Amino acid sequence: MELTRVAVGSGSCTVRIDGPVSKHAVLLLPGKGDPVDLYDDVCERLHHSDLRTVAVESIENLDETSA
Repeated sequence: MELTRVAVGSGSCTVRIDGPVSKHAVLLLPGKGDPVDLYDDVCERLHHSDLRTVAVESIENLDETSA
């Protein structure tokens, strides 16, 4: 798993990137206050389907103006 900081609006957020290198990726956004490891089992299944996953660590600093 690779942890990467991504610039978003005037700030940044950390994302987990994992899975096979593929032209297809799935973006996973946790609910407010939910831990990102909530998606670990889902990510494993997606990786077995040859999909790369990008899971946002926290949505605390993200809002519609950040996009």
